[in-house]
Amino acid sequence: MAAEKGLKDQDYVRVWNDRGEIHGTVSILKAAHPGTVNIDEGLSARLGGSVNQLTSSRESDNGLGSTLYDCLVNIEKVEKE
Repeated sequence: MAAEKGLKDQDYVRVWNDRGEIHGTVSILKAAHPGTVNIDEGLSARLGGSVNQLTSSRESDNGLGSTLYDCLVNIEKVEKE
């Protein structure tokens, strides 16, 4: 996905969907599942924003957790503010 989007390690990016957007720095994981964006931790709005801004508030189909694995996002390189 990184090559398709023209992203390189340490690029500053915007990740967004219809719920919100966050900003951060890319670390390309060669062993990551193709077509995925992995956001390990949330940050304060001052540091780019929490991943929770992108996720739905509904429960998973088994009712035991969040739907974070069903969170579709867009990603693009941007200039750091």
